[in-house]
Amino acid sequence: MQFKDAAYEILKEEGKPLHYTTITDLAMQKGILETSGITPHASMGALLYTDTLNENSRFRRGDQKGTFALKTSAHTGIDQ
Repeated sequence: MQFKDAAYEILKEEGKPLHYTTITDLAMQKGILETSGITPHASMGALLYTDTLNENSRFRRGDQKGTFALKTSAHTGIDQ
């Protein structure tokens, strides 16, 4: 599984913002992220950070440094 897909699964399961190192550790423990790189934590952090710069990102930055969460969809129209 790709880094961002693994992060999405972990954040969806946990339901709260997590530090990118925790996201990486949980994904590797669950076996949904396999990497041969020597810096998987740094890769995860960089990918999530740059992804949050995109308007259509599934992620948002958390309130604390290095943390990320899933974006919640804003309700519009009659749902509002």
